[in-house]
Amino acid sequence: FLSSIEEEELDIILARIDEYLMHYLQEPALAQSKQILAEYIDLKQALYDFEQSRSSELKALIDSGELQSNKALYLSLLTEQLKAQSDLRAEHLSAEVYEAFYAEEEAFDQYSLARMMVNSDDSLSAEEKAIRLAQVDAEAPSDIVESRQQAQITDTLKQRVAEIKQAGGDASQVREVRVEMFGEEAAERFEALDLERSQWQ
Repeated sequence: FLSSIEEEELDIILARIDEYLMHYLQEPALAQSKQILAEYIDLKQALYDFEQSRSSELKALIDSGELQSNKALYLSLLTEQLKAQSDLRAEHLSAEVYEAFYAEEEAFDQYSLARMMVNSDDSLSAEEKAIRLAQVDAEAPSDIVESRQQAQITDTLKQRVAEIKQAGGDASQVREVRVEMFGEEAAERFEALDLERSQWQ
C-alpha cells in the first residue's frame, strides 16, 4: 500500500489499509494491527525528518569529494545513521514489533559495519585483517556469515569465468572452474542457464 505514496495522498493510503485490515482481521488482532500501523507511520516520518536534517551536510560532503576520499568520515557517518535508525525504531515501536520487523536487518547491518571497519583500517596488516575478520564472523549469526560467503563465492566465480573468456578460453575451461567451485550438478545448471541466455539473445 505504501509503495503508492508517489501517486496518492497518505490519508487515502491509510484509509485503504484500514479497510483491508477490517476485512481480514477480528479483535484483538484488528486493534493491535492498527496500533502497529500508527507506530510504523510515525517511525517513517521520524526517519524522514532525520534524513532531511542531515541532507544538506551530506550533500556538501559529497560535492566536495570529502566523503568519497575519507574512509573514517564515511564510516563515522554510517555508524551515526545506523544508531539513529535503531534509536528511532526503539522509540516508536514496541519491543516485540521492533524485534519482529528489524532484528535480522540490524544484525546484518552491524555485521557488515564491523567488517567494513576492519577492512578500512590501514594500520592492520593483511594477516591481522584476516584474523579480525575471522573473529567478526565467529561472533555473528551463522546464517548471515553463510549468506555473505555465498554472495562472495558467486562473485569469485563470475570473475574467474570473465578472466577465462578474456584470455580466449573455451566452454570446457569454464565448466572445469564451475565443477571445482560448485560441483558437477551445479555446473550442469549453469550450462543450461547459459544455453537459455544464448537462445534468448
